[in-house]
Amino acid sequence: MKNLILLTIFVVGLAGCASNSPQDLRIGKALELTHHIYGKLENTDAGFRFTSFSDGYSSSGAWVRMSDFRPMWKTGRELCRLGFPLVGEACNTGDKELFRDEGLNFTIGSTVGYIIVSAFTFGVGALSPPGEVVFNWDHYLDAIDEASKKLKGETKEGANRYEKTLVLFDSVMDAYESSFDRITREYDKKPPAPEVTLIDKSGLYKGTSEYFRKLIVVERNIITKSDALTGKYIDSLDNLVKIANERNQAAINNLIQKTSFFMVRCDKAGYLGDANYLGNAKYSLSCPSKVSSENSRFKAEAIVHSINYRKLFPVSFQAVDKNITLTSVDGAINIANKTDSFVTIESMSFYHNGKVATLHKMSIELPPGSEKVITRISALPIVWDRISFLDVTKMEASRKKIEYGFAVKYKVVDTDREKTLLKIHSYRLVDLIALR
Repeated sequence: MKNLILLTIFVVGLAGCASNSPQDLRIGKALELTHHIYGKLENTDAGFRFTSFSDGYSSSGAWVRMSDFRPMWKTGRELCRLGFPLVGEACNTGDKELFRDEGLNFTIGSTVGYIIVSAFTFGVGALSPPGEVVFNWDHYLDAIDEASKKLKGETKEGANRYEKTLVLFDSVMDAYESSFDRITREYDKKPPAPEVTLIDKSGLYKGTSEYFRKLIVVERNIITKSDALTGKYIDSLDNLVKIANERNQAAINNLIQKTSFFMVRCDKAGYLGDANYLGNAKYSLSCPSKVSSENSRFKAEAIVHSINYRKLFPVSFQAVDKNITLTSVDGAINIANKTDSFVTIESMSFYHNGKVATLHKMSIELPPGSEKVITRISALPIVWDRISFLDVTKMEASRKKIEYGFAVKYKVVDTDREKTLLKIHSYRLVDLIALR
């Protein structure tokens, strides 16, 4: 215990001698710039100097903002332990290149902890005394002073020339961003719209060119702001400004070229609408691959070659005898009983382009003077391919004839005799289409 007390007195006394407050950075007011140049500070054979410059900085090396010589790496104090600590973090940010020096940290708090750890580890903890890593402002400012004097001596007009170079770089970058923003704002305005000329070679198309306009997509080119200088390190300030100016001009020229046109994409051919939709059109569509951004509109051409008609049957149909009347409207089949007796519908057939679809054993009773929708055409076992017509033109539709009709087997109760209502009619395909 006596030895522990003596060790505490010794180390606390040492801590009082070793304490030192870090020096603040006092390097003057920075130039008011939007775009900065950064220099890499290195200790060369000729002493400290700025060896390369860029409009960005790396996490590797002592990069300094040239407008106020502010270091671009962490300068805060690190509390740690030297040697091989059993507890606490080892010192790991010491770096002479970055002016970060390792040293002992015998403040009262750290000293007491050091003594306790040393005692309870039987002296092993004494091998890892409290330490710190601090930024050596004095050494850094001396290096900055040396390097900046060499830099200003290298420029043509000394210190004034140095500041003018930084200001010139800022104005060069401001002009670039202003031009970039102005050009992209103009390009972001409403793109040119297609004017579609519709040519109906089918003679049957009932739609408008608006359907085809929706198949045309106008796209802007992808615009990215160039940051090509970042990561490139130039040997002098003057060269950096020169290269930045050349890069900016090339970027603006490329931007002007990219914003001079819009890309155009269109579905060149296909069928308009769903494949199962009645009356979808087989078409071809032509449009330019690109169009000038100076135009508000551009030309495109749509040609309808033919029309597909699926599940085509007369919109309305009527068959009549003295007892009943069959009426089909939009696929709903209605039968009216015109007698004073009950009528029983036993079966019904639908004739469609050489095929017959029949519903048997219906046994539907109709009271005297009543009527009823007994079924729909869609409920019949129809061979739909027989009344589906592909790639139809008006000329073909005018020549083609199709037979449709209905047959009903029914019985009038008073007579108890089966009777048949039958009517078949021949249609021109073009007339059926016109009624849809």
